[in-house]
Amino acid sequence: MKTHWIFKETTGVLILLGAIIYLPVAISDYTSPKVMPFRPKPPRQKTVSVFPSNPETRKAVIDVLAKQLNAIRAEAFNEAYQHASIGIREQIPLSEFERMVRKQFEPMLQYERLEISEVYDDGEQALVRARLSSDGVPIAIYSYVMALEENQWHVGGVLPEGAIQTIAPPSKPKNP
Repeated sequence: MKTHWIFKETTGVLILLGAIIYLPVAISDYTSPKVMPFRPKPPRQKTVSVFPSNPETRKAVIDVLAKQLNAIRAEAFNEAYQHASIGIREQIPLSEFERMVRKQFEPMLQYERLEISEVYDDGEQALVRARLSSDGVPIAIYSYVMALEENQWHVGGVLPEGAIQTIAPPSKPKNP
């Protein structure tokens, strides 16, 4: 009978030791971060459906855009600032608006010709592109987001579309 009791005690001790050793490992495996075997889905982005604008909307958007660009070219920054959206005017004072245009949108001060693309809108926002040229050469292309505020279109944002290369490539070196 003594053997039976030793066998039971040994088995019990082994189970207890196994639990003491294995339990922390099991808990840490459960609570530690895992490497996911798949990539998480990117967050859903809100999409906006835009359509070619009707003639009245197109004219209104183009008029505001042209007025702002013409005012900037004439350095009438107060007038140009009035065509910016309410959100822009709340975030950026007139002096900062002028400084930003002079530093980041210098071609707007120098263009001779303005060409405007088709206008697309969803009833509240419009998308349009403007190409500025000087001496018959494009100097800048901008994408505009226009915002309809209080039944009037305003400039809600401007993105430059890369630098336009107007510099001739370097000449090949002459052989000595």
